[in-house]
Amino acid sequence: MPLAGNTDLFLSADFPVYVVLNGIEDKLELNHGSVHKATPPFDYISDEEIATVLSFVLSSWSNDALRSAGMKDPDAAEGPNIRSKAMDASGVGKLRESLLK
Repeated sequence: MPLAGNTDLFLSADFPVYVVLNGIEDKLELNHGSVHKATPPFDYISDEEIATVLSFVLSSWSNDALRSAGMKDPDAAEGPNIRSKAMDASGVGKLRESLLK
């Protein structure tokens, strides 16, 4: 999943965390065409590391201009809540589709 200019990063505050924890498998329609790839899960990194990396990604490469008003950076304290809602990469793809509607 491309990181620069990707509006999917801002579908919901939790969506990028689900992608990092579970990976994603879906046909993604992006600015330059469609991509059908699987992103692997990174569920072995800590909640603090996930929050740090995503905070960087969400504010880099002009992504901060895509952020809706009031959308906060991921909070490491939400990690256990999201980890408890286990899903596989195709489930994250389905979550993405539901958020796009």
